[in-house]
Amino acid sequence: SLRFRGEIEIPTADVYEFLTNADDGTRVFVDGEKIVDDWTAHAPRTARGEVRLGKGRHAVVVEYFQGTLGARLEFG
Repeated sequence: SLRFRGEIEIPTADVYEFLTNADDGTRVFVDGEKIVDDWTAHAPRTARGEVRLGKGRHAVVVEYFQGTLGARLEFG
């Protein structure tokens, strides 16, 4: 399993979409709010979440676990 932590800088207040494409479990948190929750073992698929963000910096955490076979995680 792994956990990425970082920050993003938002130029304009708006609704933003976050995506994961993974072969097993993913979760995405923005400013502590869970916006993607796909925490099961499965074949590769895309999960989406939206959140309204104000201008400025925001904390982002991406979590992933690998069940069986190969590992795949994309985030955007």
